[in-house]
Amino acid sequence: MHLNTLPRDWDVVIAGAGVAGAVIAYRLACRGLRVLLAEKAAWPRNKACGGCLNAATLRALDHAGLGEVRQLGRPYAQLALASGQRRATLPLPEGRALSRRRLDDWLVRQAMQAGVVFLDSTQVVLRPADTQSGCRRVLLRQRQVQCTVSARLVIGGDGLGSRLLREDAPDELHVADGSRIGVGTTLDEAPAFYTSGRIHMACAAPGYVGLVRVESNRLNIGAALDPDWIKRCGGRSRR
Repeated sequence: MHLNTLPRDWDVVIAGAGVAGAVIAYRLACRGLRVLLAEKAAWPRNKACGGCLNAATLRALDHAGLGEVRQLGRPYAQLALASGQRRATLPLPEGRALSRRRLDDWLVRQAMQAGVVFLDSTQVVLRPADTQSGCRRVLLRQRQVQCTVSARLVIGGDGLGSRLLREDAPDELHVADGSRIGVGTTLDEAPAFYTSGRIHMACAAPGYVGLVRVESNRLNIGAALDPDWIKRCGGRSRR
C-alpha cells in the first residue's frame, strides 16, 4: 500500500516488525482492531540473532495461535558448551532453529493474513497528541514521501535502542556502561563439525558466540561481545 492511499485513522500503529511487533500486530488484528505495522528496513531483512526458539518460546507462540512456526525450523535438543579447555554436552527441551530473516518474515505474513497493513522502508516519528480526539499523531516517511496518521495507541517495537522512544522521551533510555554488542551472520557453507540438532556455544570473558544449523543447512552465528575487547582486537588488526 502506498502512503498516498493509506487510511489516516488507526486503532494501533506499531513501529518495528521484529518478533514483538509482528506478534502484537497479529494478536490485535485477530481481536478486530485496525493495525498498521511499519518497519524502517527493506523487507525481508537479516538481523543479528541466535536463531533459536526454545521450548518456552514455542509454547508462547502456540498460545498466540502461531504454533505452525514449528514447521519452519530445524529441531535441536542439545547444547555443546566450550569454555577454555573445558567441554560439556547438555540435553535441552526440544526447540527449533531458524534464521531471524525467515522467522520475522513468516510472522509478518501471518499478521497480514489477519488483516494487518504492513509497510516496510518506513520511518515512524511521533507527533503531539490531538487534544480533541485524544489520539496520537504519527508521521510516516518513505524516502521523500510522507504522511501523518492518527492512532489510539502507538507501540514501539523497534528494539532496546528504540529511535521512536528516544525521540519521545530522550532522557528515559540509557545504555548501561559495558553493555555487550550483538553481532551475527549466516554462512551457506560451514565445517561438518557443527552438526544439526545441537547448539554449539563458546564462552569466555570477552563474551560468547553461539552457532546452530538453520533452514537449508546454513549455519547461523550469533555473538555478544565486550566493546572494549572489540576495540583492542580492531586496533591490533589495523597495525
